[in-house]
Amino acid sequence: MVIASHVVFAAYGFWPPNDPRGSWSDKVWAEHLKRFGDSKKVSTRKSIAHQPFDRKLRNDIDAALKYPKVSLNESQRSIVADAIKNICETITLRLYALAVLPDHVHFVPQRHRYEVEALIGLFKRSASRALITEGLHPLQSFANKDGKRPSLWVEGGWKRYLETPAEIQGAMDYVHTNPAKARLAPQHYDWLTPLWEESPRGRGG
Repeated sequence: MVIASHVVFAAYGFWPPNDPRGSWSDKVWAEHLKRFGDSKKVSTRKSIAHQPFDRKLRNDIDAALKYPKVSLNESQRSIVADAIKNICETITLRLYALAVLPDHVHFVPQRHRYEVEALIGLFKRSASRALITEGLHPLQSFANKDGKRPSLWVEGGWKRYLETPAEIQGAMDYVHTNPAKARLAPQHYDWLTPLWEESPRGRGG
């Protein structure tokens, strides 16, 4: 039985649908990216980020993007984390792990009445509103005449369902190592739920 999930959603430009390593997209919808080939959907549950790939092709795809790739700075990442915390408190969602990186977000939520896709939407919208309020939306300069900004997030996200405490712990460990991989300081959030609190046998159960 599914008891939690490992979820990832990305900022604009992080992982195009026709990335040479593959992606979780079924189709390339953006007309300006179609010339780089079709999407190659992968079904693996493991990360493909470190697989060898055609760097020139990826650079060409990045150069063809309609807007600059989003890279959240420290202040922006802090705002995103606070926005996620507010949603968790509002809907009483227990989160085991969170990593807010410059171009994507990892989180490990306990199973909830909201489906994973709904949680992704809530987190994205809350983070976007908070960044706009603080005047720190990364694509602010591309707002149209009505003030509408391009989305700073890629549509949808990636998920892996977790069925045992050991799988949850493995996902948590993976999430916790991500800031270091991005050359960031460790991220500690005292409002996250320790896994041992969820064990029917208590700490270490």
